[in-house]
Amino acid sequence: MWDGQRTPSPPRPRAPGRFFEAATGFAVRSAFPDSSSDTVRWLGASPGEARLSFSASTRQLGEVTVVDVRGRFTLLEGEAVHELLMDLFREGRRQVLLNFREVSYLDSSGIGQLVRGLYSARKHGAQLCAVDLSTRAREVLRMTNLHTVFADFPDEQSAITSFAR
Repeated sequence: MWDGQRTPSPPRPRAPGRFFEAATGFAVRSAFPDSSSDTVRWLGASPGEARLSFSASTRQLGEVTVVDVRGRFTLLEGEAVHELLMDLFREGRRQVLLNFREVSYLDSSGIGQLVRGLYSARKHGAQLCAVDLSTRAREVLRMTNLHTVFADFPDEQSAITSFAR
């Protein structure tokens, strides 16, 4: 889990309702022991704020783990997703799909975090792809030639089918 420092902390056991600090806010991570679901929620600058600006939750579709991302996706949110991905890879999940259908904003730092996630996936022998990236994000991937290494699909079914190949 990311602790807000420049160096990553050692993996910690998951616990329901675990909090971890970040530079400008905090996140709530909930692991549900009776299911294969995991959720990361990114809240505002203080714990008292009610506005939820980011969340990421997982669900399992056969062999594919889908990470549903909601809200803004910038550097800090990307860090939280990267730690979630690392946990999934350590658990042996080898086919992971990032669902960006409900992402309201994705900047260049977020794109950088996607590339970092892809690098980590390959390092762990896993496959990582995205579905429903915004038009702007797709353009950035094409302009930087990253579309040749990071697979983006228009819908979940086509992405899931791509894992079978």
